[in-house]
Amino acid sequence: MYVNIAINTLKKLRDQDMSGSSNDNKTTGLKKNEMKNGLTGIMLYRHLKDYLLTEEQLRENNYPQPNPEKPGSSLLNPGMTKTRVNDPSRKTCCRCGKIYGVTSPGRHSRTEECHYHFGRVLSHKVLYSQRLELTRVAVVDPSLQVVYDTFVKPDEELIDYNTRFSGVAEDDLKNTKTSVRDVQAILLNLFSADTILSGHSFEHSLYALKLIHTSVVDTTVLFPHPLGLPHRRSLKGLVADYLQRVIQDEGHSSSENATACMELVLWKVNDNLK
Repeated sequence: MYVNIAINTLKKLRDQDMSGSSNDNKTTGLKKNEMKNGLTGIMLYRHLKDYLLTEEQLRENNYPQPNPEKPGSSLLNPGMTKTRVNDPSRKTCCRCGKIYGVTSPGRHSRTEECHYHFGRVLSHKVLYSQRLELTRVAVVDPSLQVVYDTFVKPDEELIDYNTRFSGVAEDDLKNTKTSVRDVQAILLNLFSADTILSGHSFEHSLYALKLIHTSVVDTTVLFPHPLGLPHRRSLKGLVADYLQRVIQDEGHSSSENATACMELVLWKVNDNLK
């Protein structure tokens, strides 16, 4: 971590010395790099098609698939539904897999601790939740410009904001009116079925967005873990190794993560073109 911070600091100082503004130089430099390699518009699109997930990879990585027997719904991977409980008074925690009780309105019946998180045991209790909810969406284009970024009002009451990993706190959603359906309308207006979307473990994003999309470039597949699935390299680790900088140093940010994913994809394409 200290080495990564040192590398990141030195890079910022070098960029400031070259242009007087590290942020401006970062974006301008990338655009020049794209122009130099012809990686803009249709040329970039053609190169990215070589990295699209195959049908087998979509299944292996648990991407949502259309259900042929029920139009408008997705077909979950069997491995993701093996702990499903049909009893309406009992639910399965979407993070640790433990079965817990709920009242008739669907609220948890008692406070229990979730053992999902790695590392030290958290000092506070974490309540079991029925499922994960979408709370923020960020979209970045190939020029690293944020084209859409919004907090999202969840459909259900949140039991745990999971701020350590989500980067979203209770105060962020107090005045939020945007619903998941509002987000879907925006995204479906921005994208088509042929639009190539990239992300890190992007299947989770699609489940949260309640969308099915198969033209995907996933950085966990572009930069696979040496041990193979189900092991995956973290976005933070990939950025440190390949982009020589530190992200998520002050907490998680959707736009920062989206930008990092796009930069990793561009790095991969440029590296393979050398």
